[in-house]
Amino acid sequence: MDPSTLPRARKRRAVNACATCRNSKVKCDGERPCQRCTRNQARCEYYDTVKDPTVLRIEALEAEVVAVKAGLENFRGQSIGSVSIPSPQTSVSAPSLVTARSAPTAAACTSARVTATTAAASENAVQKGLITIDQASFWFRSFFSGSVCTNLDSHQQR
Repeated sequence: MDPSTLPRARKRRAVNACATCRNSKVKCDGERPCQRCTRNQARCEYYDTVKDPTVLRIEALEAEVVAVKAGLENFRGQSIGSVSIPSPQTSVSAPSLVTARSAPTAAACTSARVTATTAAASENAVQKGLITIDQASFWFRSFFSGSVCTNLDSHQQR
């Protein structure tokens, strides 16, 4: 086979050009130091790439989703009969939560909503700086918005 008919391997473009090549607006091979700087005995410096703000926001949201899912799994793993939800300052025990056999009381639902804002699952995301405590409280309360407690409140008003 003739070597001229073989497909040539494409030379990969450097993701990040060095400062010298960038200023000269020439191709950089991406090596450290690059061939052009070595040949010209120039100082070869690479700058950190700046990510697109949209990409940074998406990565932060994905991390938040992972943290919220982990918190939800933590919550589901706890026993339904008696759940203890610690707060940042003190440990607070939640009242007995609703089981399939017992009917919930309005007081139990209200107390569960109040103590839900200090959930340990949301603390992890807050401590990591992924979300604020207000965001954690909102997401935790909205999780329970369609629960038995909401249905009980509407039935008691009739």
